[in-house]
Amino acid sequence: MAYTAIASNIVSGTSTASITFSSIPQTYKDLIIRVSVNTTTAAPSQGSLDMRIGSATGSYTYIYTSDGGPAVISAAAGIKFAECAAVDYANRFSVGEITINNYTKSTSEKRIGGTFGYYNRFSANPYMRLFTTESAGSSTNNVAAISSLTFYSQFGGNLANGSRFDLYGVS
Repeated sequence: MAYTAIASNIVSGTSTASITFSSIPQTYKDLIIRVSVNTTTAAPSQGSLDMRIGSATGSYTYIYTSDGGPAVISAAAGIKFAECAAVDYANRFSVGEITINNYTKSTSEKRIGGTFGYYNRFSANPYMRLFTTESAGSSTNNVAAISSLTFYSQFGGNLANGSRFDLYGVS
């Protein structure tokens, strides 16, 4: 299995509403996105990292698991991968990896998975919090090849300065 760097996006200077990888080459088997992210959202429970595939909105169904156990989310605007809010940990970023299997196939649903963690310094006993997401995303009913991905914070905050997104193709 060989990894090839396709593109990187780093939020520099000021925050931004979203990061988009467009015109993703259709020459690999899978995609890996490595992320280090924080948001400008003030409320800890509202900062999130979400992903849209192409222009599809409002049609995502996925299972999101954190320390509260798994929850099935449906008809969401995007797929949630992590919680990350400036007030909760201003200088600590959520880090993780997202895998999209068979992203070029136009005859099958795409399997999407991600694991993220962050350090919660406000707990009486500081801890790492782990989030996992398993999804067929909008691909449950849409088998089109994936050519663009957009990352954003669902609840109004921006992606904070220093957030980094690295896209890799896997042969």
